[in-house]
Amino acid sequence: MARSTPARVPGVTLRAHPPFAWAPLVEFLSDRAIPGVEDVGESHYRRTTMVDRQGAVVEVRPEGSCAVHVSMRSRSGYMDPEPVIGRVRHLFDLDARPRVIRSALSADPELRAIVSRSPGLRVPGAWDPFEIGVRAILGQQVSVKGASTLSGRFARRFGRPLAKVLRTEKLDVLFPYPRVCIGADAIPEIGDVGLPRARAASIVGFAEALVRGRVSFDPDIDNRAFLGSLTAIKGIGPWTAHYVAMRARHDGDAFPAGDLVLLRALADASTPRALEVRAEAWRPWRAYAAMHLWRDYGRTRGGGG
Repeated sequence: MARSTPARVPGVTLRAHPPFAWAPLVEFLSDRAIPGVEDVGESHYRRTTMVDRQGAVVEVRPEGSCAVHVSMRSRSGYMDPEPVIGRVRHLFDLDARPRVIRSALSADPELRAIVSRSPGLRVPGAWDPFEIGVRAILGQQVSVKGASTLSGRFARRFGRPLAKVLRTEKLDVLFPYPRVCIGADAIPEIGDVGLPRARAASIVGFAEALVRGRVSFDPDIDNRAFLGSLTAIKGIGPWTAHYVAMRARHDGDAFPAGDLVLLRALADASTPRALEVRAEAWRPWRAYAAMHLWRDYGRTRGGGG
């Protein structure tokens, strides 16, 4: 018999290396939240997920200046917290060393001023590689808000409903697994959420590559090989591949040099090639440089990555 109320799993506090910039991190996640799957506010991040073959809701809140508190709810009351802890650490980039990164990036005089305005800025990770890959493909040639709308439609079309006892006003669906999005028959179905056929085919190609092992998010795989496996999928170019590497693999040196905001952020790097040359000095922290440039551009001139 189903429970009438969800069971809470004991919470846990996770610490981050100082400083820890919570506000810009959840602002970034809020702008890109998937309706029905994620609920993000100034003082919380909530989402649906599968743990131990059951649906669950995870909530993350700031605790002090350099820690987050993670709480979980499930139907059964039992849930192995370790997978959730690992995903939270990844999503919130809790293992980053901000002072080391700031010191390295501050060698660039222009970047030094930008970095100093956002101490402790993280590169948001990904809860699930397939989810962030789909989100990146959906984000091609549309606004950030438009991509979130499409992501919500995609989740509702192909995902599983969250158990009623766990649902909230903003959380009611589980993001789908890649295996439900493979095969030629899936292309028109995905297109029905509001995508051109070519982009729907890219999602199917990505799902098939994951299911068949042509793309792997194993951290031991060389970054160049990983990027090559993604760009081998029709419709996935360098921008999408580097964005996915930034977030799903925490490749601190991934850098989408063709990003329009990055090209506008620095006066002397207005072409992808010029930006790549400029960014050589930022290795191995180019992903963090991108986050700082996106945030600074959004705060001063509008827009963001």
